[in-house]
Amino acid sequence: MKVTVGDKMTENSVIRWCGKYGVLFHAISEDEELRSFFKGYSAYFAPQGHHGLYKILHTCMHEAYESGVVITDYREVIEDAGLHACDVSEPSKEWLASLTEKQILAVIAWHFRRDHFSEGSWISDSVAEGHMAVLTDALLAAAI
Repeated sequence: MKVTVGDKMTENSVIRWCGKYGVLFHAISEDEELRSFFKGYSAYFAPQGHHGLYKILHTCMHEAYESGVVITDYREVIEDAGLHACDVSEPSKEWLASLTEKQILAVIAWHFRRDHFSEGSWISDSVAEGHMAVLTDALLAAAI
Protein backbone atom coordinates (compact mmCIF):
# COMPACT_ATOMS: atom_id res chain seq x y z
CA MET A 1 0.00 0.00 0.00
CA LYS A 2 1.41 3.35 -0.98
CA VAL A 3 1.29 6.00 1.76
CA THR A 4 -2.12 5.00 3.01
CA VAL A 5 -2.07 4.87 6.75
CA GLY A 6 1.48 5.70 7.68
CA ASP A 7 2.82 2.66 9.43
CA LYS A 8 3.60 -0.77 8.02
CA MET A 9 1.93 -2.72 10.82
CA THR A 10 -1.43 -0.97 10.22
CA GLU A 11 -1.07 -1.34 6.45
CA ASN A 12 -0.47 -5.07 6.87
CA SER A 13 -3.50 -5.45 9.16
CA VAL A 14 -5.70 -3.63 6.61
CA ILE A 15 -4.51 -5.98 3.86
CA ARG A 16 -5.06 -9.02 6.11
CA TRP A 17 -8.58 -7.82 6.95
CA CYS A 18 -9.44 -7.42 3.26
CA GLY A 19 -8.09 -10.87 2.46
CA LYS A 20 -9.87 -12.45 5.39
CA TYR A 21 -13.32 -11.00 4.76
CA GLY A 22 -13.36 -10.36 1.02
CA VAL A 23 -14.26 -14.00 0.34
CA LEU A 24 -17.21 -13.77 2.73
CA PHE A 25 -18.43 -10.54 1.12
CA HIS A 26 -18.34 -12.24 -2.29
CA ALA A 27 -20.10 -15.36 -0.99
CA ILE A 28 -22.99 -13.33 0.42
CA SER A 29 -23.40 -10.96 -2.51
CA GLU A 30 -23.09 -13.65 -5.18
CA ASP A 31 -25.49 -16.18 -3.65
CA GLU A 32 -29.10 -15.23 -4.41
CA GLU A 33 -30.52 -16.76 -1.22
CA LEU A 34 -27.90 -15.17 1.06
CA ARG A 35 -28.10 -11.81 -0.69
CA SER A 36 -31.89 -11.75 -0.36
CA PHE A 37 -31.75 -12.84 3.27
CA PHE A 38 -29.19 -10.21 4.30
CA LYS A 39 -30.92 -7.43 2.32
CA GLY A 40 -33.77 -7.86 4.78
CA TYR A 41 -31.54 -7.36 7.81
CA SER A 42 -32.67 -4.85 10.42
CA ALA A 43 -30.75 -3.86 13.53
CA TYR A 44 -34.12 -3.62 15.31
CA PHE A 45 -35.21 -7.23 14.91
CA ALA A 46 -33.47 -10.45 15.90
CA PRO A 47 -32.16 -12.30 12.82
CA GLN A 48 -34.07 -15.44 11.92
CA GLY A 49 -31.38 -17.79 10.63
CA HIS A 50 -27.77 -17.66 9.51
CA HIS A 51 -26.73 -16.82 13.07
CA GLY A 52 -23.16 -17.95 12.45
CA LEU A 53 -22.80 -15.56 9.52
CA TYR A 54 -24.22 -12.68 11.57
CA LYS A 55 -21.68 -13.40 14.29
CA ILE A 56 -18.85 -13.41 11.72
CA LEU A 57 -20.09 -10.12 10.22
CA HIS A 58 -20.22 -8.47 13.64
CA THR A 59 -16.69 -9.72 14.35
CA CYS A 60 -15.66 -8.39 10.93
CA MET A 61 -17.04 -4.96 11.78
CA HIS A 62 -15.25 -4.91 15.13
CA GLU A 63 -11.98 -5.99 13.50
CA ALA A 64 -12.33 -3.31 10.81
CA TYR A 65 -12.21 -0.62 13.47
CA GLU A 66 -9.38 -2.30 15.37
CA SER A 67 -7.20 -2.90 12.31
CA GLY A 68 -7.35 0.62 10.90
CA VAL A 69 -9.69 -0.12 8.00
CA VAL A 70 -12.13 2.52 9.24
CA ILE A 71 -10.02 5.65 8.99
CA THR A 72 -11.08 8.63 11.09
CA ASP A 73 -10.53 11.32 8.47
CA TYR A 74 -12.76 9.67 5.86
CA ARG A 75 -15.04 12.70 5.47
CA GLU A 76 -12.12 15.03 4.77
CA VAL A 77 -10.65 12.60 2.23
CA ILE A 78 -14.00 12.27 0.44
CA GLU A 79 -14.63 16.03 0.45
CA ASP A 80 -11.08 16.96 -0.60
CA ALA A 81 -11.26 14.52 -3.53
CA GLY A 82 -14.70 15.80 -4.56
CA LEU A 83 -16.18 12.29 -4.53
CA HIS A 84 -19.89 12.21 -5.32
CA ALA A 85 -22.32 10.65 -2.85
CA CYS A 86 -23.84 8.29 -5.43
CA ASP A 87 -20.39 6.89 -6.31
CA VAL A 88 -19.45 6.52 -2.65
CA SER A 89 -22.69 4.73 -1.76
CA GLU A 90 -22.66 2.43 -4.82
CA PRO A 91 -19.02 2.15 -5.90
CA SER A 92 -18.24 0.48 -9.22
CA LYS A 93 -15.03 -1.35 -10.07
CA GLU A 94 -14.27 1.17 -12.78
CA TRP A 95 -14.75 4.16 -10.51
CA LEU A 96 -12.69 2.61 -7.71
CA ALA A 97 -9.82 1.99 -10.15
CA SER A 98 -9.46 5.78 -10.45
CA LEU A 99 -9.04 6.30 -6.69
CA THR A 100 -5.99 6.25 -4.46
CA GLU A 101 -5.67 3.71 -1.65
CA LYS A 102 -6.53 6.40 0.92
CA GLN A 103 -9.66 7.33 -1.02
CA ILE A 104 -10.75 3.68 -1.20
CA LEU A 105 -10.24 3.40 2.56
CA ALA A 106 -12.34 6.54 3.00
CA VAL A 107 -15.17 4.97 0.97
CA ILE A 108 -14.93 1.79 3.06
CA ALA A 109 -15.02 3.90 6.24
CA TRP A 110 -18.08 5.76 4.92
CA HIS A 111 -19.93 2.44 4.56
CA PHE A 112 -19.09 1.46 8.14
CA ARG A 113 -19.85 4.90 9.61
CA ARG A 114 -23.19 5.12 7.76
CA ASP A 115 -24.27 2.12 9.83
CA HIS A 116 -24.16 4.32 12.95
CA PHE A 117 -26.77 6.63 11.44
CA SER A 118 -28.75 4.04 9.49
CA GLU A 119 -28.41 1.02 11.74
CA GLY A 120 -28.13 -2.24 9.87
CA SER A 121 -27.27 -0.61 6.54
CA TRP A 122 -23.77 -2.07 6.52
CA ILE A 123 -25.18 -5.61 6.36
CA SER A 124 -28.40 -4.95 4.41
CA ASP A 125 -26.81 -2.71 1.79
CA SER A 126 -23.01 -2.59 1.84
CA VAL A 127 -22.51 -6.34 2.26
CA ALA A 128 -25.66 -7.75 0.62
CA GLU A 129 -25.44 -5.52 -2.45
CA GLY A 130 -21.80 -6.44 -3.04
CA HIS A 131 -20.28 -3.05 -2.27
CA MET A 132 -17.92 -4.46 0.36
CA ALA A 133 -16.78 -7.19 -2.05
CA VAL A 134 -15.94 -4.60 -4.71
CA LEU A 135 -14.26 -2.32 -2.16
CA THR A 136 -12.01 -5.02 -0.68
CA ASP A 137 -11.06 -6.19 -4.19
CA ALA A 138 -10.17 -2.63 -5.18
CA LEU A 139 -8.09 -2.02 -2.08
CA LEU A 140 -6.17 -5.27 -2.52
CA ALA A 141 -5.57 -4.47 -6.20
CA ALA A 142 -4.35 -0.98 -5.33
CA ALA A 143 -1.99 -2.38 -2.71
CA ILE A 144 -0.10 -4.47 -5.28
